[in-house]
Amino acid sequence: EVATELRAVAASPGSAWAAAAGRPRRPLATDDGPPGWYDVAPPAEVASFTGVGAVRSDVPWSPDFVELTEPVSVTMLRDWGPGAEGANAVGPLAGTGPFRVLSDEGLAHLQAIAIELEGAAPDFDNGRVPKHSRGAIYHSAFLRGLHTDPTILELLSDLARVRIEPHPNGHHASHFNFAPSDLAKAVDPWHTDVTAFDYVMHVHPIDGMAGGRFQYFAGPAEEGRDLLLAGGELPAARIVEPHFPGAGWMILQQGPRVLHRATGLEAPWRRCTYVPSFIAYHPTIDDLDDVGVLVTIDGPLAAPVEYARHRALVAERRLRAVVGDGEDPPRDPTAVAAVAAEQAELLTLVLAALRDPRPGDFINYGDSPSPPRAAR
Repeated sequence: EVATELRAVAASPGSAWAAAAGRPRRPLATDDGPPGWYDVAPPAEVASFTGVGAVRSDVPWSPDFVELTEPVSVTMLRDWGPGAEGANAVGPLAGTGPFRVLSDEGLAHLQAIAIELEGAAPDFDNGRVPKHSRGAIYHSAFLRGLHTDPTILELLSDLARVRIEPHPNGHHASHFNFAPSDLAKAVDPWHTDVTAFDYVMHVHPIDGMAGGRFQYFAGPAEEGRDLLLAGGELPAARIVEPHFPGAGWMILQQGPRVLHRATGLEAPWRRCTYVPSFIAYHPTIDDLDDVGVLVTIDGPLAAPVEYARHRALVAERRLRAVVGDGEDPPRDPTAVAAVAAEQAELLTLVLAALRDPRPGDFINYGDSPSPPRAAR
């Protein structure tokens, strides 16, 4: 039933998948070339799907835009003591200190795209990220190249100590946070992310910016969460504020395991962070997401379909791992049945979201005007 409905949605008129029907599609990531997840439909159709129009400042991606530096520090979850890994860590990394992956020329192109997207971004009344843009990767060859560049992915994987791959949800794969028009609103309150890994890059110069600082809690995410939900404050000695030398510098973090925020701006500033997400396959731990949050931020058309793409990939990989690739002897039917049942339950969430996409609350704590809630 789930498979039948997914096929019907994918083929229905107006679906962003419909225009891609019958086209050759590369897998998410292989050794043969970059992924093709984001080449899904003509620009006009994708505009209705993402809410983002054509990116006029776009340029073709070039490997010459890549210029890597080493992070000034690397923090592992074990450095934060017992409990820091929680139940959903898919690798040992907590986060890194600042580093760069773009040359000055590449950064200039990203800045031009960000300025264009900011000019078209409305103000959102969602209590978490009041001004943002998601999904531009469907319109931008530059963003597709940046997100799937093998040299950059290799560096991120080396830092994470696990294989990092582009996220199949194109809205997660291209997320920009902009400064809110109302300085009374939080730039991004204390929260954990719903994706396995992401990086946070300052797109524009920040020298002279008052407020708007990226901070994280040096400890188990649940410990910090519980303090905030109880109405307390995080110990100042355990709030870390990495020093970003300027535009183009970024940190990599395991989002669900790092409680972090961007402080409020104290004066107007063109603050913009680029925060693309990645997946990291684990044989027993699910790759996280929250379809209710997706519906809230991306809308009832895009969110369920993007969620379906993600869940389909995870289900296929989990089943293939337990069934084998045809060269191995048959596996234990009990183990196969357990994984199949687990994935079938998760796919029912996809079906429910496609039939009745319901918004959910953001996962945030403490300093936001919206009611905080614990992570699911």
